[in-house]
Formats: sequence, structure tokens, C-alpha cells
Amino acid sequence: LEIYINKQYNQNMKFEGLQQPSLEKIAISEDTLEQLNNLGITPEMINGSVLDIGAGDAEFAKDFFNKDGVSITSIDDNVSDENKERVDKIDARNLPYNNDTYDMVISHASVPNVFMGMYSSESPELSKESIENSVSSSLHEIIRVLKPGKTAYLAPISIAENYEPQRVIKEVILKVIDDLKDEGINVKLEFLNTYINPQNKEKTEKYRLMLEKSNIDKKEKADFRSEQSFNDRLAEYITGIRLDDPKMVERLMEDQQIIRAKYGLPIMDMRFDEPNEYERMLLDLAKKMNVEIRSRSEMGQYFIDHPYAGAAHFGERRQIGIGIDRSDISSYKKSIGVLEHELIHASQLIDSPRMPIELQEYEAYVASSGLDHLKDKTDTYESLDAFFGFLIGGSVNHWYNEESEKRNLDLKPEWDNPEFFRNIDMEKEN
Repeated sequence: LEIYINKQYNQNMKFEGLQQPSLEKIAISEDTLEQLNNLGITPEMINGSVLDIGAGDAEFAKDFFNKDGVSITSIDDNVSDENKERVDKIDARNLPYNNDTYDMVISHASVPNVFMGMYSSESPELSKESIENSVSSSLHEIIRVLKPGKTAYLAPISIAENYEPQRVIKEVILKVIDDLKDEGINVKLEFLNTYINPQNKEKTEKYRLMLEKSNIDKKEKADFRSEQSFNDRLAEYITGIRLDDPKMVERLMEDQQIIRAKYGLPIMDMRFDEPNEYERMLLDLAKKMNVEIRSRSEMGQYFIDHPYAGAAHFGERRQIGIGIDRSDISSYKKSIGVLEHELIHASQLIDSPRMPIELQEYEAYVASSGLDHLKDKTDTYESLDAFFGFLIGGSVNHWYNEESEKRNLDLKPEWDNPEFFRNIDMEKEN
């Protein structure tokens, strides 16, 4: 979008009578550019349906009249006769528009500042209550008419501690903002600048308020948390992101490099290209850790009770029981991967004995698993679901079952509960 400053418009002309600029250029006045700067938006961001609250003489709508795909509704609670055909007289506390109507709402030097005029020093508490109700009503109306995922921009909001009406506005705004956060609205209050009165040297701080309407309302989010699968909860508990997040595969690949470096493991490609050398390096690593590698048959009752276990780490004895299968190259490489997995557990017990079981298994499986297949876009979600469910989740469940039996308690993971994540959702919103 090419911007140039042009003063050609007569302020009293109706839109229909304006001489429109060419399609290649949009004429934007200096006043509108200043407003955009205060609001924190650029001309390129003005698209779709826009509601301008406190529009004055509709300068904003005039400047964007010729931009394709833009429709601006101008409203004000005080409209002069010369502007009444292009500005609707409407109270921001009671907007006559349907829910989810606008792609953007802007209010420059209007809401919530306009309600400062309601303050009365003769009845400060009563007027404060009226101001709070008005600010709350107007901001909730703005959110209501915004489309999901869209943002409202309000600025500048002037705050002077020595001026009682503005001090009250500040107190009210902070309270209403807390209420909006509880309702799932993404709220940002940004500092703009400080104005110093040249006569009395009093300072006035100016702020910008942005309100983003969530794509998912609180009920939908609560319903999702109730229906969320065990595997997805486990993945989100460990990584902070869900299985269907496009960033999950990248996160696993990055974590693999970090974990392997943390435990001093050889380059994984060597496991497939030079498995004998790879096994030798793992055995050297075990020796440095003072961990003994023994065959399954030497480990007594455990592998009789758990015949399908490929290996196990016995921390109290600093031993790993494993059956290295050398019957074919594929089985051999797989056995080495299992040995590596148990060596990670041995190192965890030595260096981080209080590490949660979920993180123990995550580190061991991520470090020792080939992850390249997860890049396949056709079944990525199914592969991730199996990785967190069958592998990590299976080991985690096994641990909880064994610990429950040992302690004669019914132990359950704290995260396998919708309330656990609902509380996290609320913390993020706040």
C-alpha cells in the first residue's frame, strides 16, 4: 500500500461527492496517520468491516473510502448536523449490531476516556460506580460485536494521578480488564508516552488498550478439556503444546538434540551405519557411570514375571538387564536402541533422582527413537498419538500401576484430569 499525505478533501463534503483518488493510491490525512500510530495499527491492517467509535467527522472513513474490501461504520454519541449523514449517533454502551459483526473495532480518544465526564466530586463513590458500569458495558459491547479472533484498539487512554477523574478511570479500567481476562479475552495495556504540561509541569501518562476476542469461548474450551485424550494431555503436560500443534514435530526434533547432548550420547546415525562401534561406545559410557550390563537370564525373577520386557534398569543395583538380539541386523540395531534407552534412565537416577516419571520416559524415548517418520504429513497426528500413547504413555502407566501396588494406593497422574488444564488455561488468560 502506497501512502501519501493529501489535503484535497473538503471536510463538509459527503462521501458520494468526494473526488476519489486512483486505485493505486490511498490518500491518508496527517490526523488519521497520527490516530493509526496511537492505536498501534498500520494502514495495511485496515481490512474488512471496521467499527469506528467516537468517529467525530468520520475522517478515518473518508481516508479509507477507496480501499478495496474495506467497509467502515462511523458512530459517535455527539453528532453535528453537518456530519449526521455519514456518522450515526449511537451510544457505545448499547451497540445496535449483531454478535460477531466486525473484523476490527477502533476508538481514538473516545472509549473509555469519554466517561470521565461522569465524575462528580460531590458524589465520588456514586459517580465512580456509574463510570465503572459504563466502561464495562462499552468494552463488553465492543467484544460482543467483534468477530472471533479479531482485535479492538483503543487509544490514547490518558492517566494523570493528580487529576481525580483520570485516576478513577485508571482504577476502573484495571478492574474491568481483570473481569475481561476471567472471561477469556486476551487483553494488552501498553504504555505509549508521557505528556508534561509546560505550564504546571504535571505529567499525564498515555496508554493503548487492545482486546482480542478468542476463537474459542470458555464453554467450548471447558468441553474440549473434558474430552481431551490421555495421550494429548500427556503431550501437553510434558511439552506445553498439544498433539495437533504443527510445531510438535519440530519440538521433538529439537529436544532430541538437546537430550542426546545432555547425556553424552554418540551421533545417532552411527547406530544405523556402524552398530558394533555404537554398542562399544554405549558400553564405555556405562562403565564411566559405574553401571553393569548383564543378560536377562542373570537378572532373576524380574524377566520371568515380565517376559515381554526387552530390558530393565535396576537402579538400586546399578545394573541393566538386557538381551542383545544379534539374529539379524535389524534386531541388533533395535536392541542397541533399547540399551541406550535404559542407560538414559540410569543417568537420570544418578544425576536427577527426583525427576518426574513423565519426563524420565519422555527423555529416554525422544533421545533413542528415530523421529524422521514423524515428518510425513499424511499421518503425523496418528504417529504422534502412538508415540505419546503406546510408548511414553505405556511406560508411564506401568510405573503408576507398580507404584500403586507397592504403596497399596490408587495413584493417578495429576495431569490426567480436565481441571488440571482448566486451571492452566485460566493462568494463561490472566
